[in-house]
Amino acid sequence: SDGSVCLAELGSPATDATCVGFLAEVINGICTCPANVYFSENMRDCVKATRRLTDACVTDEMCHTFGAASRCGPPQDPWGFRTCECITEHAVWDESRSMCRLFAGVGEFCEINSDCLAGVLEIECVPNEEGQGVCTCPEGLTNIDGLCLTSGLELDQECQATQECTGTPNTICSGGKCSCDAGYQALDGVCAPTIGGTCARDSDCTIEHTVCYTDSWTCQCGLNFLQYNDECWPVLQGTSSSCSVSAQCTALLGNSSSCVEETCQCDSGYHLRDGRCWPQTGLFSSCSRSSECYLNDMSDRVQCRNSICQCSFDYPYSEELHTCLTASASVNTSSFFVLLIALSYIMLN
Repeated sequence: SDGSVCLAELGSPATDATCVGFLAEVINGICTCPANVYFSENMRDCVKATRRLTDACVTDEMCHTFGAASRCGPPQDPWGFRTCECITEHAVWDESRSMCRLFAGVGEFCEINSDCLAGVLEIECVPNEEGQGVCTCPEGLTNIDGLCLTSGLELDQECQATQECTGTPNTICSGGKCSCDAGYQALDGVCAPTIGGTCARDSDCTIEHTVCYTDSWTCQCGLNFLQYNDECWPVLQGTSSSCSVSAQCTALLGNSSSCVEETCQCDSGYHLRDGRCWPQTGLFSSCSRSSECYLNDMSDRVQCRNSICQCSFDYPYSEELHTCLTASASVNTSSFFVLLIALSYIMLN
């Protein structure tokens, strides 16, 4: 608009006063472009089209004479002129039709070989049973979702799509190579189920000490074995058993334990009592069970009573030594302190 008149866009009703774009004219009451002239991107001006593929151009619109798969190419030496060209990734020049003809994809209809998708493969136009030409993959390749792919590729062979990796069961195309799918691992040229991988029989489970559990049809560690890092380790029968990984100790003593020099030990700040590792809870500290109560190497003398770690009834508390003593030791200690006080009194008097 110039402030007082609304100007027409190409393709809309207009008069000579409102259809003012470059080369635009009113035909049958519509603002449009004359023959051999095309709409520009701004929908106001008309762009004169080139008549030959080698004619000079400025914009892609000028090349639309040759179809949607044409464009205005890059500047050429020595003068920097630009000419129309076919978009090579999608089309080829058809001399008989004077246009850029889009390629037909694999499995699509065609008339001649050059109709078919370009590339390094020699895709041919082959008549089907009805006599209609179809773009067909070269011998040895298979049409898979519109791509010419090799089938029967085995583990570790280069691939483009998972559909090619049919030579080794349970493989996918990952990183350009046929690799084992999730739940499987490479083992002697096959993809064997990992622990948790699907199976149909025990023989499918190749990891040592695994069996096929029929309730889930997955490979799991067998009886008296536990899983750690995709391996099965023996369940320890007691603290005297040698360990190889901390997971064995965790199953035996709880989470606060580790395998140290082939022996299960409680972690720092924990102690072994009643077959498990418990936090070291000192005398007169709050507790929830007697197993938590700790007194150096004499934890059997303390118990959790009234939610407080205290000396057991058989082991009286000694305020002088801050520990739990045997009854006889308690008497001896008391006698010692009485004698000590008496001697001090005599010496002072």
